[in-house]
Amino acid sequence: MKKRYVLVLLLTSIRLCSYAQEALTFEKADSLLARNAQSAIDQKNVEEARASLQQSKNYANPTVQWMHNIVNPTNHRWLDTGKTGEDDIQLSQPIAIGGQHKNVVRQNEALLKGAQADQRLSLAERRRDLHETMIDAYTLRQKEEIIQKEIASAEEILKAYEQQTAKGNIPAMETLRIKTMLYGLKQEQTSLLLQEQALWKNIRTQTGTSLQTCSISSVNLDADLLQLSQRLESQELSHPSVSSVVAARDASQWAWKTEKANALPQISLQGEYDKNGNIGHNYFAFGASVSVPLWNHNKGNIAAARARYEQSVLAVNQLQTKMRRQWENDYQTAVTWRDAVAAQSRNFSSELEKGIEATETQMKHHNISVLEFVDYYSNYKDMKYQLLDAQAELLKAHEAIKYDLAE
Repeated sequence: MKKRYVLVLLLTSIRLCSYAQEALTFEKADSLLARNAQSAIDQKNVEEARASLQQSKNYANPTVQWMHNIVNPTNHRWLDTGKTGEDDIQLSQPIAIGGQHKNVVRQNEALLKGAQADQRLSLAERRRDLHETMIDAYTLRQKEEIIQKEIASAEEILKAYEQQTAKGNIPAMETLRIKTMLYGLKQEQTSLLLQEQALWKNIRTQTGTSLQTCSISSVNLDADLLQLSQRLESQELSHPSVSSVVAARDASQWAWKTEKANALPQISLQGEYDKNGNIGHNYFAFGASVSVPLWNHNKGNIAAARARYEQSVLAVNQLQTKMRRQWENDYQTAVTWRDAVAAQSRNFSSELEKGIEATETQMKHHNISVLEFVDYYSNYKDMKYQLLDAQAELLKAHEAIKYDLAE
Protein backbone atom coordinates (compact mmCIF):
# COMPACT_ATOMS: atom_id res chain seq x y z
CA MET A 1 0.00 0.00 0.00
CA LYS A 2 2.82 2.37 0.84
CA LYS A 3 4.58 1.62 -2.45
CA ARG A 4 1.38 2.31 -4.37
CA TYR A 5 0.95 5.63 -2.56
CA VAL A 6 4.51 6.65 -3.39
CA LEU A 7 3.98 5.68 -7.03
CA VAL A 8 0.84 7.82 -7.25
CA LEU A 9 2.68 10.80 -5.76
CA LEU A 10 5.54 10.32 -8.22
CA LEU A 11 3.22 10.18 -11.23
CA THR A 12 1.30 13.21 -9.99
CA SER A 13 4.52 15.18 -9.53
CA ILE A 14 5.68 14.29 -13.03
CA ARG A 15 2.33 15.36 -14.47
CA LEU A 16 2.36 18.67 -12.60
CA CYS A 17 5.92 19.39 -13.69
CA SER A 18 5.12 18.70 -17.33
CA TYR A 19 2.00 20.89 -17.06
CA ALA A 20 3.97 23.71 -15.47
CA GLN A 21 6.40 23.63 -18.37
CA GLU A 22 3.61 23.74 -20.96
CA ALA A 23 3.22 27.06 -22.74
CA LEU A 24 0.27 28.56 -24.58
CA THR A 25 0.95 28.72 -28.33
CA PHE A 26 -0.94 30.54 -31.06
CA GLU A 27 -2.36 27.24 -32.33
CA LYS A 28 -3.60 26.21 -28.89
CA ALA A 29 -5.03 29.66 -28.21
CA ASP A 30 -6.87 29.67 -31.55
CA SER A 31 -8.40 26.29 -30.76
CA LEU A 32 -9.65 27.55 -27.38
CA LEU A 33 -10.82 30.86 -28.84
CA ALA A 34 -13.00 29.09 -31.41
CA ARG A 35 -14.89 27.39 -28.57
CA ASN A 36 -15.38 30.28 -26.16
CA ALA A 37 -18.63 32.05 -25.29
CA GLN A 38 -18.38 34.76 -27.96
CA SER A 39 -17.87 32.14 -30.66
CA ALA A 40 -21.02 30.39 -29.44
CA ILE A 41 -22.92 33.69 -29.58
CA ASP A 42 -21.75 34.31 -33.15
CA GLN A 43 -22.83 30.80 -34.11
CA LYS A 44 -26.32 31.48 -32.73
CA ASN A 45 -26.54 34.56 -34.95
CA VAL A 46 -25.82 32.34 -37.96
CA GLU A 47 -28.41 29.80 -36.82
CA GLU A 48 -30.96 32.59 -36.43
CA ALA A 49 -30.30 33.83 -39.97
CA ARG A 50 -30.52 30.29 -41.34
CA ALA A 51 -33.84 29.74 -39.57
CA SER A 52 -35.18 33.02 -40.99
CA LEU A 53 -34.19 31.88 -44.46
CA GLN A 54 -35.96 28.56 -43.99
CA GLN A 55 -39.07 30.34 -42.76
CA SER A 56 -39.10 32.75 -45.70
CA LYS A 57 -39.23 29.84 -48.15
CA ASN A 58 -42.66 28.84 -46.83
CA TYR A 59 -45.75 30.10 -48.63
CA ALA A 60 -48.70 31.72 -46.89
CA ASN A 61 -51.23 29.34 -45.37
CA PRO A 62 -54.75 29.13 -46.80
CA THR A 63 -57.72 30.46 -44.84
CA VAL A 64 -60.83 28.32 -44.33
CA GLN A 65 -64.09 29.83 -43.12
CA TRP A 66 -67.09 27.66 -42.12
CA MET A 67 -70.55 28.95 -41.23
CA HIS A 68 -73.36 26.75 -39.87
CA ASN A 69 -76.93 27.75 -39.12
CA ILE A 70 -78.05 28.24 -35.52
CA VAL A 71 -81.80 27.93 -36.04
CA ASN A 72 -83.25 26.61 -39.28
CA PRO A 73 -86.05 29.03 -40.21
CA THR A 74 -87.85 26.31 -42.20
CA ASN A 75 -88.29 23.71 -39.47
CA HIS A 76 -87.10 25.75 -36.51
CA ARG A 77 -84.53 23.18 -35.55
CA TRP A 78 -81.38 24.24 -33.71
CA LEU A 79 -78.05 23.47 -35.39
CA ASP A 80 -79.87 21.54 -38.07
CA THR A 81 -77.57 19.15 -39.91
CA GLY A 82 -80.28 17.71 -42.10
CA LYS A 83 -81.02 18.28 -45.75
CA THR A 84 -82.49 21.70 -45.21
CA GLY A 85 -79.76 22.83 -42.83
CA GLU A 86 -77.29 25.52 -43.90
CA ASP A 87 -73.48 25.16 -44.26
CA ASP A 88 -71.27 27.69 -45.95
CA ILE A 89 -67.56 26.98 -46.46
CA GLN A 90 -65.14 29.50 -47.97
CA LEU A 91 -61.50 28.89 -48.88
CA SER A 92 -58.90 31.58 -49.60
CA GLN A 93 -55.27 31.09 -50.71
CA PRO A 94 -52.95 34.13 -51.10
CA ILE A 95 -50.53 33.90 -54.02
CA ALA A 96 -47.39 35.91 -54.68
CA ILE A 97 -46.72 37.61 -57.99
CA GLY A 98 -43.86 39.68 -59.40
CA GLY A 99 -41.25 38.42 -56.94
CA GLN A 100 -43.22 39.12 -53.76
CA HIS A 101 -42.10 35.76 -52.37
CA LYS A 102 -38.89 35.09 -54.30
CA ASN A 103 -37.29 38.42 -53.43
CA VAL A 104 -37.84 37.88 -49.70
CA VAL A 105 -36.10 34.50 -49.95
CA ARG A 106 -33.14 36.02 -51.76
CA GLN A 107 -32.95 38.82 -49.19
CA ASN A 108 -32.70 36.25 -46.40
CA GLU A 109 -30.07 34.32 -48.35
CA ALA A 110 -27.97 37.49 -48.44
CA LEU A 111 -28.57 38.07 -44.72
CA LEU A 112 -27.36 34.54 -43.98
CA LYS A 113 -24.18 35.20 -45.96
CA GLY A 114 -23.75 38.40 -43.97
CA ALA A 115 -24.14 36.57 -40.66
CA GLN A 116 -21.55 34.01 -41.72
CA ALA A 117 -19.17 36.78 -42.81
CA ASP A 118 -19.70 38.57 -39.48
CA GLN A 119 -18.88 35.32 -37.69
CA ARG A 120 -15.59 34.96 -39.59
CA LEU A 121 -14.79 38.64 -39.07
CA SER A 122 -15.43 38.39 -35.33
CA LEU A 123 -13.13 35.39 -35.05
CA ALA A 124 -10.39 37.11 -37.08
CA GLU A 125 -10.58 40.27 -34.95
CA ARG A 126 -10.58 38.35 -31.68
CA ARG A 127 -7.72 36.16 -32.89
CA ARG A 128 -5.61 39.19 -33.76
CA ASP A 129 -6.39 40.85 -30.43
CA LEU A 130 -5.53 37.65 -28.55
CA HIS A 131 -2.26 37.15 -30.42
CA GLU A 132 -1.17 40.74 -29.80
CA THR A 133 -1.98 40.37 -26.11
CA MET A 134 0.09 37.19 -25.99
CA ILE A 135 2.96 38.99 -27.70
CA ASP A 136 2.83 41.77 -25.11
CA ALA A 137 2.73 39.23 -22.26
CA TYR A 138 5.64 37.31 -23.78
CA THR A 139 7.68 40.51 -24.17
CA LEU A 140 6.99 41.55 -20.58
CA ARG A 141 8.11 38.12 -19.35
CA GLN A 142 11.41 38.53 -21.22
CA LYS A 143 11.87 41.98 -19.72
CA GLU A 144 11.26 40.52 -16.28
CA GLU A 145 14.01 37.98 -16.92
CA ILE A 146 16.39 40.81 -17.84
CA ILE A 147 15.48 42.67 -14.67
CA GLN A 148 15.89 39.50 -12.61
CA LYS A 149 19.36 38.97 -14.04
CA GLU A 150 20.35 42.52 -13.13
CA ILE A 151 18.89 42.11 -9.65
CA ALA A 152 20.83 38.91 -9.04
CA SER A 153 24.05 40.55 -10.21
CA ALA A 154 23.42 43.73 -8.18
CA GLU A 155 22.68 41.70 -5.03
CA GLU A 156 25.94 39.81 -5.41
CA ILE A 157 27.91 43.02 -5.85
CA LEU A 158 26.03 44.70 -2.98
CA LYS A 159 26.92 41.84 -0.67
CA ALA A 160 30.61 42.21 -1.54
CA TYR A 161 30.46 46.00 -1.12
CA GLU A 162 28.75 45.75 2.25
CA GLN A 163 31.56 43.54 3.46
CA GLN A 164 34.17 46.00 2.21
CA THR A 165 32.24 48.93 3.69
CA ALA A 166 32.20 47.21 7.06
CA LYS A 167 35.97 46.92 6.84
CA GLY A 168 36.26 50.59 5.91
CA ASN A 169 37.67 49.92 2.44
CA ILE A 170 34.72 51.43 0.50
CA PRO A 171 32.73 54.58 1.27
CA ALA A 172 29.21 53.96 2.51
CA MET A 173 27.81 56.28 -0.20
CA GLU A 174 28.88 53.86 -2.95
CA THR A 175 27.14 50.99 -1.19
CA LEU A 176 24.03 53.14 -0.76
CA ARG A 177 24.07 53.96 -4.47
CA ILE A 178 23.96 50.25 -5.33
CA LYS A 179 21.14 49.76 -2.81
CA THR A 180 19.06 52.48 -4.43
CA MET A 181 19.72 51.00 -7.86
CA LEU A 182 18.63 47.58 -6.59
CA TYR A 183 15.48 49.04 -5.08
CA GLY A 184 14.62 50.72 -8.39
CA LEU A 185 15.13 47.43 -10.26
CA LYS A 186 12.80 45.58 -7.90
CA GLN A 187 10.16 48.27 -8.24
CA GLU A 188 10.38 48.05 -12.01
CA GLN A 189 10.16 44.26 -11.82
CA THR A 190 6.97 44.57 -9.76
CA SER A 191 5.49 46.97 -12.28
CA LEU A 192 6.26 44.62 -15.17
CA LEU A 193 4.77 41.70 -13.26
CA LEU A 194 1.52 43.59 -12.60
CA GLN A 195 1.27 44.52 -16.28
CA GLU A 196 1.80 40.91 -17.28
CA GLN A 197 -0.85 39.71 -14.83
CA ALA A 198 -3.36 42.16 -16.32
CA LEU A 199 -2.64 40.83 -19.80
CA TRP A 200 -2.99 37.23 -18.64
CA LYS A 201 -6.37 38.08 -17.17
CA ASN A 202 -7.54 39.02 -20.68
CA ILE A 203 -5.92 35.92 -22.18
CA ARG A 204 -7.61 33.60 -19.69
CA THR A 205 -10.95 35.36 -20.20
CA GLN A 206 -10.82 34.66 -23.93
CA THR A 207 -9.35 31.15 -23.82
CA GLY A 208 -10.29 29.76 -20.41
CA THR A 209 -6.76 28.40 -20.04
CA SER A 210 -4.92 28.09 -16.74
CA LEU A 211 -1.45 28.21 -18.31
CA GLN A 212 1.01 30.78 -17.01
CA THR A 213 3.39 31.26 -19.96
CA CYS A 214 3.14 31.51 -23.72
CA SER A 215 5.43 30.57 -26.57
CA ILE A 216 5.59 32.95 -29.52
CA SER A 217 6.87 32.13 -32.98
CA SER A 218 6.51 33.93 -36.29
CA VAL A 219 6.88 31.99 -39.51
CA ASN A 220 6.05 32.48 -43.19
CA LEU A 221 6.12 36.28 -43.04
CA ASP A 222 7.60 36.53 -46.53
CA ALA A 223 5.00 34.10 -47.90
CA ASP A 224 2.18 36.10 -46.29
CA LEU A 225 3.60 39.35 -47.67
CA LEU A 226 3.67 37.83 -51.15
CA GLN A 227 0.07 36.67 -50.84
CA LEU A 228 -1.05 40.10 -49.64
CA SER A 229 0.72 41.84 -52.55
CA GLN A 230 -1.10 39.51 -54.96
CA ARG A 231 -4.45 40.36 -53.38
CA LEU A 232 -3.70 44.06 -53.70
CA GLU A 233 -3.37 43.61 -57.45
CA SER A 234 -6.95 42.34 -57.78
CA GLN A 235 -9.88 44.67 -58.35
CA GLU A 236 -12.08 43.15 -55.65
CA LEU A 237 -10.58 42.63 -52.21
CA SER A 238 -11.38 39.43 -50.36
CA HIS A 239 -11.97 39.77 -46.62
CA PRO A 240 -14.77 38.94 -44.15
CA SER A 241 -15.44 42.64 -43.60
CA VAL A 242 -15.91 43.11 -47.34
CA SER A 243 -18.11 40.02 -47.54
CA SER A 244 -20.23 41.44 -44.72
CA VAL A 245 -20.94 44.79 -46.39
CA VAL A 246 -21.42 43.12 -49.79
CA ALA A 247 -24.02 40.82 -48.23
CA ALA A 248 -25.70 43.85 -46.65
CA ARG A 249 -25.72 45.53 -50.06
CA ASP A 250 -27.30 42.49 -51.71
CA ALA A 251 -29.87 42.20 -48.93
CA SER A 252 -30.85 45.86 -49.33
CA GLN A 253 -31.09 45.38 -53.10
CA TRP A 254 -33.54 42.49 -52.70
CA ALA A 255 -35.43 44.48 -50.07
CA TRP A 256 -35.80 47.28 -52.63
CA LYS A 257 -37.10 44.82 -55.21
CA THR A 258 -39.47 43.39 -52.63
CA GLU A 259 -40.97 46.82 -51.97
CA LYS A 260 -41.46 47.33 -55.70
CA ALA A 261 -43.16 43.94 -55.91
CA ASN A 262 -45.38 44.86 -52.98
CA ALA A 263 -46.71 47.76 -55.06
CA LEU A 264 -48.40 45.14 -57.25
CA PRO A 265 -51.89 43.94 -56.34
CA GLN A 266 -52.27 41.44 -53.51
CA ILE A 267 -54.08 38.44 -54.97
CA SER A 268 -55.91 35.60 -53.27
CA LEU A 269 -57.64 32.70 -54.99
CA GLN A 270 -61.01 31.86 -53.43
CA GLY A 271 -63.49 29.02 -53.47
CA GLU A 272 -66.90 28.61 -51.81
CA TYR A 273 -69.42 25.84 -51.11
CA ASP A 274 -72.97 26.73 -50.02
CA LYS A 275 -75.23 23.86 -49.05
CA ASN A 276 -78.55 25.71 -49.29
CA GLY A 277 -77.88 29.10 -50.77
CA ASN A 278 -80.10 31.48 -52.71
CA ILE A 279 -79.07 29.95 -56.00
CA GLY A 280 -79.82 26.38 -55.03
CA HIS A 281 -78.55 23.33 -53.23
CA ASN A 282 -74.86 22.43 -53.10
CA TYR A 283 -73.64 25.64 -54.69
CA PHE A 284 -69.92 25.72 -55.69
CA ALA A 285 -68.05 28.83 -56.80
CA PHE A 286 -64.48 30.03 -57.30
CA GLY A 287 -62.93 33.44 -57.84
CA ALA A 288 -60.19 35.78 -56.77
CA SER A 289 -59.74 38.84 -54.61
CA VAL A 290 -57.41 41.54 -55.87
CA SER A 291 -56.32 44.66 -54.02
CA VAL A 292 -56.61 47.74 -56.19
CA PRO A 293 -53.56 50.02 -55.81
CA LEU A 294 -55.62 53.13 -56.22
CA TRP A 295 -54.37 55.34 -53.40
CA ASN A 296 -51.29 53.53 -52.10
CA HIS A 297 -48.57 52.69 -54.62
CA ASN A 298 -45.96 51.94 -51.91
CA LYS A 299 -43.82 54.77 -53.27
CA GLY A 300 -42.54 55.86 -49.87
CA ASN A 301 -41.28 52.40 -48.93
CA ILE A 302 -39.76 51.96 -52.39
CA ALA A 303 -37.90 55.27 -52.12
CA ALA A 304 -36.63 54.43 -48.63
CA ALA A 305 -35.46 50.96 -49.73
CA ARG A 306 -33.73 52.47 -52.75
CA ALA A 307 -31.93 54.99 -50.55
CA ARG A 308 -30.73 52.18 -48.25
CA TYR A 309 -29.49 50.23 -51.25
CA GLU A 310 -27.59 53.20 -52.68
CA GLN A 311 -26.15 53.85 -49.23
CA SER A 312 -24.93 50.25 -49.03
CA VAL A 313 -23.28 50.56 -52.46
CA LEU A 314 -21.39 53.62 -51.24
CA ALA A 315 -20.42 51.73 -48.07
CA VAL A 316 -18.95 48.88 -50.14
CA ASN A 317 -16.91 51.27 -52.29
CA GLN A 318 -15.75 53.21 -49.24
CA LEU A 319 -14.65 50.04 -47.42
CA GLN A 320 -12.84 48.74 -50.51
CA THR A 321 -10.84 51.97 -50.77
CA LYS A 322 -10.18 52.17 -47.03
CA MET A 323 -9.11 48.55 -46.83
CA ARG A 324 -6.80 48.83 -49.82
CA ARG A 325 -5.02 51.76 -48.16
CA GLN A 326 -4.86 49.82 -44.88
CA TRP A 327 -3.42 46.76 -46.57
CA GLU A 328 -0.78 48.86 -48.29
CA ASN A 329 0.14 50.45 -44.96
CA ASP A 330 0.26 47.06 -43.20
CA TYR A 331 2.49 45.71 -45.95
CA GLN A 332 4.95 48.61 -45.68
CA THR A 333 4.93 48.44 -41.88
CA ALA A 334 5.76 44.72 -41.89
CA VAL A 335 8.55 45.20 -44.42
CA THR A 336 9.99 48.11 -42.42
CA TRP A 337 10.07 46.16 -39.15
CA ARG A 338 11.40 43.05 -40.88
CA ASP A 339 14.29 45.03 -42.35
CA ALA A 340 14.89 46.88 -39.07
CA VAL A 341 15.14 43.67 -37.05
CA ALA A 342 17.27 42.02 -39.72
CA ALA A 343 19.62 45.02 -39.74
CA GLN A 344 20.39 44.54 -36.07
CA SER A 345 23.64 42.70 -35.57
CA ARG A 346 23.10 39.04 -34.76
CA ASN A 347 25.98 39.28 -32.35
CA PHE A 348 24.73 42.46 -30.72
CA SER A 349 22.79 40.67 -27.99
CA SER A 350 25.72 38.41 -27.17
CA GLU A 351 28.00 41.47 -27.13
CA LEU A 352 25.72 43.06 -24.55
CA GLU A 353 25.89 39.92 -22.40
CA LYS A 354 29.67 39.86 -22.60
CA GLY A 355 29.75 43.56 -21.75
CA ILE A 356 27.66 43.17 -18.62
CA GLU A 357 29.74 40.20 -17.47
CA ALA A 358 32.89 42.26 -17.96
CA THR A 359 31.30 45.17 -16.08
CA GLU A 360 30.46 42.91 -13.16
CA THR A 361 34.03 41.62 -13.06
CA GLN A 362 35.49 45.12 -13.23
CA MET A 363 33.11 46.27 -10.51
CA LYS A 364 34.10 43.45 -8.19
CA HIS A 365 37.76 44.38 -8.66
CA HIS A 366 36.96 48.08 -8.14
CA ASN A 367 38.33 48.98 -11.58
CA ILE A 368 35.29 51.12 -12.43
CA SER A 369 33.25 53.53 -10.39
CA VAL A 370 29.74 52.95 -9.12
CA LEU A 371 28.42 55.59 -11.51
CA GLU A 372 29.98 53.78 -14.48
CA PHE A 373 28.53 50.51 -13.26
CA VAL A 374 25.02 51.98 -12.86
CA ASP A 375 25.26 53.72 -16.21
CA TYR A 376 26.18 50.52 -18.06
CA TYR A 377 23.41 48.58 -16.33
CA SER A 378 20.92 51.23 -17.40
CA ASN A 379 22.22 51.22 -20.99
CA TYR A 380 22.19 47.41 -21.06
CA LYS A 381 18.59 47.29 -19.94
CA ASP A 382 17.49 50.00 -22.38
CA MET A 383 19.16 48.28 -25.33
CA LYS A 384 17.68 44.90 -24.44
CA TYR A 385 14.26 46.51 -24.10
CA GLN A 386 14.63 48.13 -27.52
CA LEU A 387 15.54 44.79 -29.09
CA LEU A 388 12.53 43.13 -27.48
CA ASP A 389 10.19 45.95 -28.48
CA ALA A 390 11.40 45.77 -32.09
CA GLN A 391 10.76 42.03 -32.19
CA ALA A 392 7.32 42.55 -30.65
CA GLU A 393 6.44 45.18 -33.26
CA LEU A 394 7.53 42.80 -36.02
CA LEU A 395 5.32 40.06 -34.59
CA LYS A 396 2.36 42.46 -34.37
CA ALA A 397 2.97 43.62 -37.94
CA HIS A 398 2.80 39.98 -39.00
CA GLU A 399 -0.46 39.59 -37.10
CA ALA A 400 -1.85 42.54 -39.05
CA ILE A 401 -0.88 40.80 -42.30
CA LYS A 402 -2.56 37.56 -41.17
CA TYR A 403 -5.68 39.53 -40.28
CA ASP A 404 -5.69 41.10 -43.75
CA LEU A 405 -5.46 37.61 -45.26
CA ALA A 406 -8.42 36.27 -43.25
CA GLU A 407 -10.90 34.36 -45.38
